[in-house]
Amino acid sequence: MTAKHLITLFLVALLTGCGSSVSDMQAASEAAVYSQDAERGAVTQLAARRPAATAGSLLALASLSAVQPDRHLIKNAVVTIETDDPETAAATITNTATDAGGYTGDLHESTDTLGRRTITMAIRIPSHRFDNVILDLTTLGKILHKQITTQDVTEEFVDTEARSRNLKASEERIIEHLGRAGTLDDILSVERELTRVRQQIEQLDGRLRFLSDRVAYSTLDITLRETPAVEPLLPAQTYSPGQTFSEATRALAGLAQRCVVVLIWLGVWTPVWIAAALIAFTVRRRITRRATA
Repeated sequence: MTAKHLITLFLVALLTGCGSSVSDMQAASEAAVYSQDAERGAVTQLAARRPAATAGSLLALASLSAVQPDRHLIKNAVVTIETDDPETAAATITNTATDAGGYTGDLHESTDTLGRRTITMAIRIPSHRFDNVILDLTTLGKILHKQITTQDVTEEFVDTEARSRNLKASEERIIEHLGRAGTLDDILSVERELTRVRQQIEQLDGRLRFLSDRVAYSTLDITLRETPAVEPLLPAQTYSPGQTFSEATRALAGLAQRCVVVLIWLGVWTPVWIAAALIAFTVRRRITRRATA
């Protein structure tokens, strides 16, 4: 092999190595670009998935809200109103309660020593008309006192309803066991258990009816007081010398009358006083004689 051939082989090997290095560099750059593209795609896909995830969370919250029960609230109010005509105001309140779908309960009317009238009444109205009726009451006169109370019985209502439902399921199972009971003792035992469960169901159902009624209808205790009349600044009667003389004369006549009454009593009881005095004198005289002897 000549020197020319050796130089040729060396140049070919050198060109081959450079080509492979260039290919490797191109492959690495292409891999980096692919990796960046993939990363961008992943980020893009994640950004695209985020609204979907947010929507899913909202749907989950909506479904949770749908599962939760409605609030069971008992609303009551105590109102004291000062008005010029309590009877007219009471009639207006009765009509308002009837128009709202409610009714009037207890009603009590009284008059004090000054002649002022007071009417106490209780009305029951649907809960959804509670705020409107309260606003209507403010037009009847001056509000002296107003107290609104709200009681949340949701937890008790749901718990009572669940217990009643479970007991009714137990009642059905007990009835099935009653049909399969063989001996008399078994039948009596099952019937006792059935009676106990039914009593509990009746108690729970009664409590549910009570809560439902209190939630559906609000109670308003209303007191209507008549506005006090304006009293005059000056006294109703002015000073009169003649009236004063008459009062003094009557007082003197009364004193004389009492003196005459006392003298009459003394005159009527004189024999009694004389007899008592004689007895006392006689007893004292005897005691003195005995002491002297």
